[in-house]
Amino acid sequence: MRSLLLAITLLVSVPVYANTVVLDFEDYPVTHFFDDPVYDFVYKGYSFEGNGFGSDFAGNALYGCIYCSGTISNNDGLSFSLESFDVIAGIIGSGSLEITGTYAGGGSITQNYVVSGGSWESIVMGSGWTNLASLEYTFYIPDGFYGGLDNVTVTAVPIPAAVWLFGSGLGLLGWRRLKQAF
Repeated sequence: MRSLLLAITLLVSVPVYANTVVLDFEDYPVTHFFDDPVYDFVYKGYSFEGNGFGSDFAGNALYGCIYCSGTISNNDGLSFSLESFDVIAGIIGSGSLEITGTYAGGGSITQNYVVSGGSWESIVMGSGWTNLASLEYTFYIPDGFYGGLDNVTVTAVPIPAAVWLFGSGLGLLGWRRLKQAF
């Protein structure tokens, strides 16, 4: 009995490591949303929902329009951290990008960026962008034709091993109490 209890305790106390994913859209099919400006799809375990006239996938990146927005969330319902992303504002011109993260426990964090046209810029996020339930992005590119996101690096926050250990302990106590009752 003790060896069984020890084996179960060791099994559930193994730490679960965070899973970092780069949403690079390299293997996502080229899709155009010009006819239907609302999009909803799942890519590498993350849900994308958005709107904006002219949103599409071209050149292996998520492109938007003059004014468009979208939301990213983990398809499994886990919270996640935003590590970094690449952004562009069309071929010419400039614009703005607003990123808002909604925390899993409530509350939010917002950051605004001025986006230049013609070349990709890499943005590395700070420590406040963790334990997010969702991430909303809004482009406003008045003279650059479109805004684009690529190489969005996210890390799913796993359920701590202590939760599994606590749950298994409660289960074993219940099983032991049930065994003593009979």
